[in-house]
Amino acid sequence: MKKIKAIIFDLDGTLIHSIPAIAHAANQLLLNYGFPVHPENKYVEWIGNGAIKLLEKAIPVKRMKNF
Repeated sequence: MKKIKAIIFDLDGTLIHSIPAIAHAANQLLLNYGFPVHPENKYVEWIGNGAIKLLEKAIPVKRMKNF
């Protein structure tokens, strides 16, 4: 069994700036299901707690049951 020599953690913007890609992917999903899309700056506020939490914030509460 190999020893782990290093672990790299990336906080968004340190190694790569992933928010544009996350916003684009989430907005495409929302469009596919007929939900309104959001500007990139909203995703900056919502990112960091996982995909499920992000979508809970992105999808209107009244329509969540349909998703």
